[in-house]
Amino acid sequence: MRALFFAFIVMSLIACGGAKQGATETSGPSAPAPAATAATSNVPGTLTWEANAGWTAVGTFDQWGFQSFEVPNGDFTKVKAVVEVDVNSVNTAKKGLENHMREDDYLDVKGYPSALIRLDGAEKQADGSYVAQATIDLKGTKKVVPLTFKVGEGNQILGTAEMMRKDFKVGGKGPRNLVKMKFDFKAPI
Repeated sequence: MRALFFAFIVMSLIACGGAKQGATETSGPSAPAPAATAATSNVPGTLTWEANAGWTAVGTFDQWGFQSFEVPNGDFTKVKAVVEVDVNSVNTAKKGLENHMREDDYLDVKGYPSALIRLDGAEKQADGSYVAQATIDLKGTKKVVPLTFKVGEGNQILGTAEMMRKDFKVGGKGPRNLVKMKFDFKAPI
């Protein structure tokens, strides 16, 4: 589940949430931008992303965490969680790419220092996996993105998500829009 959240966040590659001063939301009101250090001081797992705009770029978000995480009676169909990602913690093997991703036309880390991912329930699938409709708040835009995850031994969560970067006003004219995310964490229950 956490992995799923993080995957969304990674997908955010891109999911820069929070409210920019003076900005208007394109799809509903946004919660005030939380302090990036509030939920990210103890990173619970990994959040990775892959994008391709003519060549493949892979990276992570190194600072993220849960503002809240509830699984009543261990039932992941009732999961409620809010994940906060410090988008300035974007990390790639290429410093030039990292710096470019922090600029206004990509993640705009000055205007939107964090991204939020909200989960409110999930559907259990025949194969034992779960699908949640996560709301990603990135750069003042909220969109619903499906996340798929599995719960393993010890409540280890492994998951994936895909999002379209341009839906969140991330990036320029590159030929490809899809961002793939993966997450892996131990559920804090």
